[in-house]
Amino acid sequence: MQPTIVIGEFRSLDTARLAIQKLHEHNFLDISLRQIGPAPGNSLDSMTNAYAGELPLFARGVPGSDVAVEGKTEALYSEEDAKEIMGGDVKAANAYAVVVRVRDESDRQLTKKILTMYGAETQYNKM
Repeated sequence: MQPTIVIGEFRSLDTARLAIQKLHEHNFLDISLRQIGPAPGNSLDSMTNAYAGELPLFARGVPGSDVAVEGKTEALYSEEDAKEIMGGDVKAANAYAVVVRVRDESDRQLTKKILTMYGAETQYNKM
């Protein structure tokens, strides 16, 4: 198999480092960490704050919250309603990328599983 890189994008440097630590435990050694956003992230750890940066998706299900307006306090909002009320997508941009070089399909699947476990959005490219 042609060598492949797996890229995991994170909002938090702390979470990216945790994922790298886990990858090292599984003997992945060809790993790099890069800042991809215009500014460093603010260390929101999605492991302990699962809805960090996802206010519309969290608050739309909370009756009586600030976004529960216009007579919709008893019903859940759809994602589209939440984005409209909040003025668009307010999800924080990913600021860090963990890049892992893998040798075969099983390595690729394991890498993707680990990165996803730590909240990364993943993609892969053949070299």
